[in-house]
Amino acid sequence: MEYEVKKGKKGFVSPIRRLVFPKAGRRAAFRTSVSRRPLHSMPLYPPDYLIDPQILLCDYLEKEVKFLGHLTWVTSSLNPSSRDELLQLLDTARQLKELPLKTTAEQDSILSLSARCLLLTWRDNEELILRIPTHEIAAASYLQDDALHLLVLKTGLGVDPVPAGVDASPG
Repeated sequence: MEYEVKKGKKGFVSPIRRLVFPKAGRRAAFRTSVSRRPLHSMPLYPPDYLIDPQILLCDYLEKEVKFLGHLTWVTSSLNPSSRDELLQLLDTARQLKELPLKTTAEQDSILSLSARCLLLTWRDNEELILRIPTHEIAAASYLQDDALHLLVLKTGLGVDPVPAGVDASPG
């Protein structure tokens, strides 16, 4: 009984305990214990950030991104060049809890670009999220809203991107 009372009290914490068991240090040690492979990338230089087309034809390029979500209920009449429509769509999706309000480390993912397809995989376990062939991308839009840089892709009609965990082989 007396032990439970002492445990519930908040008061002086030993400086030695703070040095040996810091809360922030435990979190940082947990994050760094997961080793991540280096990305297959190359530097991009302003103002144009151009990539040699031969790299995309014969190879691929990877960039680390945060995956917010995949919206399947969007109508095909959405104008991807309209900033207002896209921001309104994002606000609606956040209100419906289909997109997160804040980005976290769990949303880290890898965007792989090549001339043939666009792959999106989780950063830690590299499970497939989406695979979209480039010929099925109808439009791409880039938005900068506050501190977020958003890439919105509109795929053609009848397109069914391969979600994670689904076998895409015929039959």
